[in-house]
Amino acid sequence: MLLWAIKGVAEKRFEFKVPLTIFPLAAFSLLGLIQSIAFNGTDEQINSLSFDVEATRSTVKILFFLLASHLLAANFFKTRERKRSLVVFLTIFGFALSLFGLLQYFTWNGNLYWLRPALVVTEGVIGPFVNHNHFAGYLELIIPLPIALIVTGAVSHNRILYGFAAVLMSIALAASLSRGGMISLASGLLFIIVAGIAYSRRKFRAAQAFESDESDFPAKFNKAIFINLSAVALMIGAVIFGTLWIGNGEVIERLTKNEVVSADEKAETFEHSRGWIWKNSMTMFQMNPVYGVGMGAFETAYPNYSRDNKGLSQNIDRAHNDYLQILSDTGLIGGAIALTFILTLFFVVRRSLRCSDPFRAGLAIGCGSAIFSMMVHSLFDFNLQLPSTALLFLVLIAVSTNLADDSEQL
Repeated sequence: MLLWAIKGVAEKRFEFKVPLTIFPLAAFSLLGLIQSIAFNGTDEQINSLSFDVEATRSTVKILFFLLASHLLAANFFKTRERKRSLVVFLTIFGFALSLFGLLQYFTWNGNLYWLRPALVVTEGVIGPFVNHNHFAGYLELIIPLPIALIVTGAVSHNRILYGFAAVLMSIALAASLSRGGMISLASGLLFIIVAGIAYSRRKFRAAQAFESDESDFPAKFNKAIFINLSAVALMIGAVIFGTLWIGNGEVIERLTKNEVVSADEKAETFEHSRGWIWKNSMTMFQMNPVYGVGMGAFETAYPNYSRDNKGLSQNIDRAHNDYLQILSDTGLIGGAIALTFILTLFFVVRRSLRCSDPFRAGLAIGCGSAIFSMMVHSLFDFNLQLPSTALLFLVLIAVSTNLADDSEQL
């Protein structure tokens, strides 16, 4: 932020763009500040809206820097060259991340980076993430980008390289054994197919206006749709083949079994894991409907609303559903802010999809697919509570905001 300010002073020109999505994020930060206000009561007890003042303050700090990063991204990734550089970097980074994850999967010795002992052993690929679901969540934000650019024909010369990177990332995601990640990636691919068909229809309708012979329009359109669907189907086939080739038959078993095997090898049904947590999270919301228990205070408040079969309280740090945790942490006020953010995001993505240029259209579809994938995954996990994943998520939203503005200008 300081360098950005220095640049503006040196150039004697300061352009400042405020994306629409910044306002709900600012409202969340303000709500967190209000929750973290604490004072000593007459009984010398600390009174606050939050069950854990320090945890709420820590969360507000993270929100502030995420908000600032979102604002910087919206003002930095405005030119075509910078957007292209971002896509190239993320594709290479995702490829390297997946390669590292697969190497660690094959040579796992119980240590992160083969050096640091893991305190908690999780399933599948870990990579730089302790939780395999978070590894999958991060990759699902990158995988749609190269696929969408291939579908719109924006990378015709490097199609094989982009396709190979997307396939390797998808194989790594499948090898992580994250069911939420697999479902979310499938949702993202469906988004690309639907948006890609809509883009092809717009492109050929625009071309039709400049051609005297309109009789071959259906044939051209159907051919384009066939090519796009074939490209996506080919990549899906390569992912399935690659997953089976590396010998990971656990993927099919993971998708078909309705139980989760924990580190101590005890089988837990869904009703006694996430389902039970979701039920208790709703109880937390019902008991604190207006302001919630406080941002980041979920772990502190949860034992007060949960008991196991023996009547003992349980320690759970997350709701494993970002939407439920928003309600439990921030109540109806936070829920209204979150709904405003989602509606604003829908408006931004919808406008960005109107781009006619192949690169901008591909990037808009890729960002929209990544955003949609993460919102689906948020139904099962808490990826957006990781600053690294939330940062990438907000960068892609900032790019979508700029693309929406580009579509209006075009």
